[in-house]
Amino acid sequence: MLLAFAIMVAQFLLYATAPNAFVAVVTMLVLRAIGSTLFGMILLKIVRGVVQVRSVSTALGVISATDAMSAILMQNLGGILVENTSIRILYFAMAGLMMLGMILTLFLRVQNTEKVFS
Repeated sequence: MLLAFAIMVAQFLLYATAPNAFVAVVTMLVLRAIGSTLFGMILLKIVRGVVQVRSVSTALGVISATDAMSAILMQNLGGILVENTSIRILYFAMAGLMMLGMILTLFLRVQNTEKVFS
């Protein structure tokens, strides 16, 4: 999980400091795909370790709905931030939120030795 957050921090910092659009596009193609895939795989493992097997689908549904709602909220908040400052400030703020997620991950203790994928 720390690796996924570290990739996202690097992604947003590269977006914020990219000297041109080419660097931003390459960053998006390389880091975003890896980070998103890692989050998806790790999330499934965590959910399987936290909830009962019969409730995994429901838990993943709740997580997906929460993710969609937070995307709507963050688009609006991000738009307000960009209008009042700049896009670089938004990316620095997102990198800060990812660092906060990294710190919170240090307190996450999931003991799950069961295989999720065969």
